Amino acid sequence: MVNATGEELLWRGTYRDAFPDDRWRGAGWPWVGFIWHLAPQLILPARRGRAQFLVGAGLVGGASARVAWTTGGLRWTLLAHALTDACGVRTTLYRLGRLDAGPRPPASA
Repeated sequence: MVNATGEELLWRGTYRDAFPDDRWRGAGWPWVGFIWHLAPQLILPARRGRAQFLVGAGLVGGASARVAWTTGGLRWTLLAHALTDACGVRTTLYRLGRLDAGPRPPASA
């Protein structure tokens, strides 16, 4: 929740308020900033690949920018961002073996 709130305030709120009459700078620059999503992928790539993850993140970022500009606020983008982040954290914990996914089959010799 902390990460999602911080990112929404920084990337969407700040730019939207700094450039209220210029949609490209207000929404476009934060969307370009989505390249940041490559950094975690260099350490722990998504199962379906980095490119597919980045395309998905870019689509979500573009949709979120549109919602923020249309509604004039961050409520809905923050909610969606927090839910998306929660799914990613859970998946990462599972992949690292820190989250029990239920009974496991016995190890073979």
